[in-house]
Amino acid sequence: MPEDKWIRRLVILVLVLAPVAVILGVTLGRPPHERVRLSSKPPPAPKLAMTLTTPTTEPIAGKRWPISAAVHRVGSSTPTGVTNTATCRYLSSGTVISSQRCGTMRHGILHGALLFPAQDIGRALTVVVAVTVNGREISAACRVVVQH
Repeated sequence: MPEDKWIRRLVILVLVLAPVAVILGVTLGRPPHERVRLSSKPPPAPKLAMTLTTPTTEPIAGKRWPISAAVHRVGSSTPTGVTNTATCRYLSSGTVISSQRCGTMRHGILHGALLFPAQDIGRALTVVVAVTVNGREISAACRVVVQH
């Protein structure tokens, strides 16, 4: 008789605690990566950064000035699979003086060339290359002085 009493208590305990365990995400017999999650928020998006590479900070007016940019996860140098249109903005004293499409980023990498007009000779400019990923703008900047 005493064994029946303990068995009944154990069955009641399991029936009461099993739904609580499922609600808390502690499912029996499942590895941690398969546990039930109650969070309605999606996991956070990886933090991305952009690296801008130029041959020099002194482009020559009227000549092509090659640039390359790469979007990668913060802490990694491997480009991501981002494919989107990149925009170049030219700033003088913090004010945007020109903006143009500077190419398509494929697999996280952009290769292109910029052309500076003669009227910019001796002018200090900031070139900002930007791309939008999942509604967030990721950009990199470079200060240049256009040469003769």
